[in-house]
Amino acid sequence: MQKMIFTTDEVAKMLNVNKSTVKRWANEGKIRCDRTPGHHRKFSKDDVLEFSNNNHYRIEKVHKELSMDDDALIMKQLITDNNGSAFRSVIFSFSLKRDQHEMMNIMQKLYDEKLTYKAIVRDFILPVMAKLDRIESTGKIDGNRCLVAKRTIGNSMVTFSDRVQRTKRRSSVAVIFSFDASLENDLKIVESKLEVDGYLVINLGPQYSWTTVNQWIGKNDSNVLLCLVKHSHNHNPHVNDIAALERISDDRAMLFLCGTTETLIEIDLEYVGKMYRTKQMDEQE
Repeated sequence: MQKMIFTTDEVAKMLNVNKSTVKRWANEGKIRCDRTPGHHRKFSKDDVLEFSNNNHYRIEKVHKELSMDDDALIMKQLITDNNGSAFRSVIFSFSLKRDQHEMMNIMQKLYDEKLTYKAIVRDFILPVMAKLDRIESTGKIDGNRCLVAKRTIGNSMVTFSDRVQRTKRRSSVAVIFSFDASLENDLKIVESKLEVDGYLVINLGPQYSWTTVNQWIGKNDSNVLLCLVKHSHNHNPHVNDIAALERISDDRAMLFLCGTTETLIEIDLEYVGKMYRTKQMDEQE
């Protein structure tokens, strides 16, 4: 495994001090360094982190690309400093490279540092998806490459969620779909979050009308039906289809929700479901 090595100038920028200060520390033995044949100082990642932790120096920037060889110390430092931009940049880079394996490892490292799955999606995944949309709209990336990048993110999240939820008992069935074909990858992100929450998810993908969705939920003993939209469903061209599914879900005592990726990620379905069932029981009485 190749060690991450920094120059004197890079260490000075990371610790927000002058270059001469780093040289003095090295000469005094306060921070370990090696010398090249040309007598240039080189500092290892571990030595820089050890010095910053022991002397309470905050690392301002990591100037080399965060790679999967980095250990938990850098991860803890970036999370403690709320430096989400570093992780978003890496996730963005991996999505363009179609590197699903490395992206999943980043997710695992964030999860291991006690970030909730919802926080990972909200703070890292959705901003990267939005960035891809922005650069596509400005012509900096073609539509096909953007779609492949989004698909890489979606597939990574689904595979990663499978890792996380294997130990959880899946007691409820959730059917998810969208009337918007462009939200196919967003559906995968919502699917992954629901699986982590313990749901067995049936992802119908993009659908053309309420009748096809009705056929699917009729064949499955589902507890939850979710419709993913870009904007409020009141402004959705399929508002009549949504209204039809609302009536069907009510008749079948299913919880039906319609919302954007952001809102569905944030919703506590278990709590909403309990409130819905309580309301139904009150109405029956």
